[in-house]
Amino acid sequence: MKKKLLRHLALILLALTLILLVTACTVPSGSEPEETTTEPVVTTPAPKEYGNPSTFGAESKIRDNLPSISINTVSGGPITERDVYIDATVSAEGTTDDEKFGFENLTAEVRCRGNYTYTDTEKKSYRLKFTEKINLFNQGYGPAKSWVLLANHCDQSFLRNHVAFAVGRTLSNIEYTTSSSFVKLYVNGEYYGIYQLAEQHQVNDYRVNIFEDPGVVDTDYLIERDSYADDSGEEGIQYFRVNRTKYNVHSDYMTEEKCEFLRQYFTDAHEIIKGGVKEEIEEYIDLASFIDTFILQAFVKNTDVGYSSFYMVKKAGGKIYFTCPWDFDNSQGNDERLDGGSYEGLYVGEKTDMNQQHEWFYLMMNEEWFCNMLRDRWNEVKEDIYNAVFPEIERILKCFGDDMETNFTVWKIFGRKINQEPRAIRGLRTYKAHVEYLETWLQGRYEYLDGIFTSDEIYNYGGFESTGGGWWPWW
Repeated sequence: MKKKLLRHLALILLALTLILLVTACTVPSGSEPEETTTEPVVTTPAPKEYGNPSTFGAESKIRDNLPSISINTVSGGPITERDVYIDATVSAEGTTDDEKFGFENLTAEVRCRGNYTYTDTEKKSYRLKFTEKINLFNQGYGPAKSWVLLANHCDQSFLRNHVAFAVGRTLSNIEYTTSSSFVKLYVNGEYYGIYQLAEQHQVNDYRVNIFEDPGVVDTDYLIERDSYADDSGEEGIQYFRVNRTKYNVHSDYMTEEKCEFLRQYFTDAHEIIKGGVKEEIEEYIDLASFIDTFILQAFVKNTDVGYSSFYMVKKAGGKIYFTCPWDFDNSQGNDERLDGGSYEGLYVGEKTDMNQQHEWFYLMMNEEWFCNMLRDRWNEVKEDIYNAVFPEIERILKCFGDDMETNFTVWKIFGRKINQEPRAIRGLRTYKAHVEYLETWLQGRYEYLDGIFTSDEIYNYGGFESTGGGWWPWW
């Protein structure tokens, strides 16, 4: 009897255990089951913390002075060569948090960079290549070895590149635009002035994020419309031409077959654009990035829009995307050859006598469908552009104007013609005057473009009537 009772008790305990197990595994009504740990949990990264005080707008951290970068060459000598790196160490200090963003004596190589700015200006720009990847001041999207220090010697506001990059980062269909900030530069202990810190345009997970397969012809490519392309390598291998225009391919794996493939693709794209049929153009050109690039180039009225530093990506099995805005020191009224520096005149979307235009832009302006797309996109982004540009100019002048002014204690260039500055700009004698001049120009430009893009005047441009004397062939 006792054994029988024990068996019953054991069965009752077993039943209760099973009930508890079932209850624990049952999901209450209206709730979701918990995730198991057998699969990795994807988490959203924390918001990026920027260390440099002059990174754009809301991403910036205001301080009363700019940080500094110190370059010390191993030889102790100056940096003079553009095509040869020399060994150096680099230090940084004066950030919002030097424990995070400052550093001492990182090994690197350094050389001069640029074309006109290298050969014809006193204050040189530099390219840094660190031994190990780094995200300088945490201002970029991620770590890389190569960084650029822009002298901006032809732009005494220092802001024309910075403004263009701000617009590029605002326009969501431009996949990549460099970050931008300002630093005080010292070389071998000597103050060299104010420089703009930017990212080197290169294929990198955090920059131009493409993949080029060395063994595949129709793979991803980073391509630059570049009148200086013959300095980079041999025609037919490193660069190609379409209608006199040179296209430099930024690749370590180029062959004649690859170069010919790209030459034919761009030739076909050009002919399709001349035809003006939207559906055919869309097979070759990403119109969203094209229109955003048009708006950027038109807003800053970039003289060199078709000359050099104009970047595109040809994707594997796909079309041409427009990316990497770069080199705007001659824009925004800083070139007397272009309407005397006036903010009026569409330029980017019309054929003129200037020999540095991009014919794809003014050819597209012949098409009503394109003008309609351009108008719609302008109305979508114009307020964002305004809010990205004008508060940033005011912030730089208010917070760092005194730092910027110190540049001109070393480089005494007020009143001098360095490149193509109009007479009105050469007459300015303080940093503040240069910034205010630029701000006034941009305000006028914004209102002028808004008047064109939101009215029927947008249909009055295009490239079928040349004013004569232009360098580009006319089709």
